[in-house]
Amino acid sequence: MMELEEAEAHFEEDIKRIAHERAEIEKEMQRIDEDQATALTRRKELEKQFQPLAETIEPRLLSQYRRLRKAKKTGPVVVPLHGETCSGCHMMMRAQVINDILAAKKFHPCSYCDRLLYAEEVVDR
Repeated sequence: MMELEEAEAHFEEDIKRIAHERAEIEKEMQRIDEDQATALTRRKELEKQFQPLAETIEPRLLSQYRRLRKAKKTGPVVVPLHGETCSGCHMMMRAQVINDILAAKKFHPCSYCDRLLYAEEVVDR
């Protein structure tokens, strides 16, 4: 009889604990839904800003960017050159590639991670 009363008491405690955990989970789900809605709104705003800019970029470069964007699920596709290294994968670049980037002749893909490299000093001009 005492075991039954103890079991009932534990059962009541478990029901309260589960109700509390369920409420916490519901709050977390609501927060995640709000974050997702905010992220989607921000993405739509950025896509609107991207369209006019995309028209000013040469088609070959834009095509390369879109291909890389699709392939790279995380992280940036266009990264600055830091010294002699790619800031995406941190590998050393060849001297000729560095010279071309610094001369602002063209964007160069990193030979290791394929990200498009640019020189911050040149862009700031």
